Amino acid sequence: MIFKKIWAFLLKPSGWFCLLSALCTLLFSTAALVAVFTGNVTVWWTYPIYALAAASLFCFTFVCIYWVKHGRKKVRLLIGRYAFTERLYTDKGYRIRVLAILSFAFGLCYTAFLAVMAVIESSFWYASLAEYNIVFCLTRAYVLHTERKAAKLTPIAKDKRKIKAYAVCGGLIMLVGVQFVFSVMSIVFRNETFRYEGMMIYVFAAITFYRATLAIVRIIQLRKQNDYTLRSIVSYNLASAAVSIVSLQTAMFDSFHGEGINVPVFNAATGGTVCLFLLFLGGWVLVSGVKKYKQLENYHGKQ
Repeated sequence: MIFKKIWAFLLKPSGWFCLLSALCTLLFSTAALVAVFTGNVTVWWTYPIYALAAASLFCFTFVCIYWVKHGRKKVRLLIGRYAFTERLYTDKGYRIRVLAILSFAFGLCYTAFLAVMAVIESSFWYASLAEYNIVFCLTRAYVLHTERKAAKLTPIAKDKRKIKAYAVCGGLIMLVGVQFVFSVMSIVFRNETFRYEGMMIYVFAAITFYRATLAIVRIIQLRKQNDYTLRSIVSYNLASAAVSIVSLQTAMFDSFHGEGINVPVFNAATGGTVCLFLLFLGGWVLVSGVKKYKQLENYHGKQ
């Protein structure tokens, strides 16, 4: 009987229990990690800490399950109070556009940083990175500006303007593919690399794989989408994710030393593959955009 009461309590914990289990989990887990990293793994006083850490983590797991199950409803009600957050939650296209604007702002700041570093350090490496990042920023800005201007046009003129921007986006992605060759040459022949200290390499790896996976999923989801602004956004997102894979590889070789591996050959192979992929992706976007634009023009020319 007592076990049923405990189980029922764990499935629906009170507020004080949630707070207490969270604090205990943080405290005892930190103490256990400190014991491990200071070499006191088998000292007698560490065993109660391990036990308390395991028990608090067990209780906190039920707290997390409860909040995931019941907290979502409260969060959903909170989102619905505001028009912006409601639209951001329900409208996938709007969400992609907002993220594109934020990505443009971040990319602009990052490009400015690379340009300043190129001047201060007189570095060809930073200059090459700034160069293709400028093209990515211009691509985002052009696509977003085109959509804003197209909103005032007739539906037919709007479609033409968006398709034209889609084709231009393909051409700019091809330009990035050409420019990225110089960065790859720097990596291979001058041993330039991306560097991330400590645990940051794992964070960057997680972000890179998430971006690549999300970009591929978006491309598949929108392959039959008639909104060419969205198709432009996901296309250059995929191109940016491909470039990040090269960055990740060089950073991993730098962090883990790559002993017994011919690093320049691997970097050249991956970098060359990404350059070819960018040329292929940009060419496909350009050709499909021009083809669709001509079809639309011929169709409406006959009306």
